[in-house]
Amino acid sequence: MTGYDYGNARIRAIKSRMLTHNDYVGLLTIDSINPLLGALADTVYGSDVEAALVRYTDLRCLDEAIRTHLARNLRMLSTIYEDSERRRLDLLLHRWDLRNLRTILRGRVRLEGSGQIVRLLVPAGTIDEPALTELASQPSLRSTIELMMAWNLPSPGTAGRLLAVWPHYEATGDPSVIEQALNRAYADHLHSSLAGGPADELARILRVEVDQINILTALRLRRSRLDEEPGWDVEDPPTYFLPAGRVAFDALEAAQLADEPAAAADSLETALIPPEWSTALIAWANDEDLIRLTASLEAATTIAAVSLFFSGDPLGIAIPVAFAWAKENEARNLRLIGRGVVHSIHPDVIEQGLVLA
Repeated sequence: MTGYDYGNARIRAIKSRMLTHNDYVGLLTIDSINPLLGALADTVYGSDVEAALVRYTDLRCLDEAIRTHLARNLRMLSTIYEDSERRRLDLLLHRWDLRNLRTILRGRVRLEGSGQIVRLLVPAGTIDEPALTELASQPSLRSTIELMMAWNLPSPGTAGRLLAVWPHYEATGDPSVIEQALNRAYADHLHSSLAGGPADELARILRVEVDQINILTALRLRRSRLDEEPGWDVEDPPTYFLPAGRVAFDALEAAQLADEPAAAADSLETALIPPEWSTALIAWANDEDLIRLTASLEAATTIAAVSLFFSGDPLGIAIPVAFAWAKENEARNLRLIGRGVVHSIHPDVIEQGLVLA
């Protein structure tokens, strides 16, 4: 078998774990949750739906099936790659570590029970489910942070970041202090890891994802400044922007300080952003709808990542990158379909919200 044939076989094997266009067409014709679960059980989600049905019903069953399926398939990536590729893929999975740690910290701030927190976690990263459950079960926010530090989370070089900002959190009672420290710890680890590696598809898409976060942060800070919301007068706006992105902090700060939306969009359009983002920013400049802009940027990033199935090196890291984004998008689409069915939303309206990359 030639390298080309092997690469194509690899793509076919991975794509066999995904929903097809016909699967989506069938799911969109269903108007109640139990038939939806039945139809999903006839797809690649079959074993996950069956396991979830033992414990749950209705929408909770769907969410559990999606959660376990996503976690199992993303963890699968780390079992079929070795050595340097495996270490590179850990950067991809670290994104889920960040999401899970953020969910745990938010839950501890709100004094939610561990059961409520655990059901929201997707153990698809490098932190396994027992460890996540242990973190979520700590008696207080501080004890959770201390355990994270003991376990070198989010990384050995950044583990003490959250504990370092604890006095500021206690003085202000502002949970964003903790979350910003976590986000920056993750971004610093990502930045240092990418700096020493190849500028491949993985590095490019991870940097694009940081750019997306930074652009939205700049525009939210701008809106807060113009509306003079409480705390709008931040002392050092660049500290809110994360490293590892390609958009310069100068461009982000210019957008944050722009009074007119067109000027803010122009500042960002001169940066290294995908063409689809320019279109989304032009639309935002007309209505300043940050929710729609967020959805547009996320959809463009997803489509770019999933397109690596066709444009990336089939023998390189492009295929697992495409698969990870495709499965995450699939989970999002299924949740949207499920909620649309439960709330009797017309299939045409549901379909408009799907990202079919």
